[in-house]
Amino acid sequence: MKLDRKALIKRCDKLRQTIARYSGAKKKGGEWVNTCVTCGKTVRCDKANGGHFIPRSCYPLRWDRLNVNCQCVACNLYKNGAYIEYSKWFLDKYGKVRFDTYVERYQEWRSGKSPAIKMTELKVIYDELLTEGRLLEKKLKLDLFPKTWVSFGPDFIEQPLKK
Repeated sequence: MKLDRKALIKRCDKLRQTIARYSGAKKKGGEWVNTCVTCGKTVRCDKANGGHFIPRSCYPLRWDRLNVNCQCVACNLYKNGAYIEYSKWFLDKYGKVRFDTYVERYQEWRSGKSPAIKMTELKVIYDELLTEGRLLEKKLKLDLFPKTWVSFGPDFIEQPLKK
């Protein structure tokens, strides 16, 4: 089976979500933990979510490194992303200019001014995320992603997806 658009999007999601949960993580009592950006709770990385500041439905920012951060399940799912707290955290962390830029990009996307992401662009995003993910694996000495996930670089050979 070839890697189609839907499968590639799923892999990009998995990469960005996992990178968000494990970036900045620390090993505590044999477990990898991180901090929820909205409530400050310490959460196990394997139980955390990668929460989006701008909703993931907005493809231009869906896999953006600054847009997806570690959140506990309670904040991300049960508190609808804890948007007010997330906004405050984002403003404190990245500043008003970046905050406004992200909001503007979201509004452009909502108004239909952002073109759809092409498959070639999606492959570049995937390659960048895979590179970032492999570096994180090396840094943490963990296997976070299947070794069969390979780059779309010049030597790319499509791998069958396992069901």
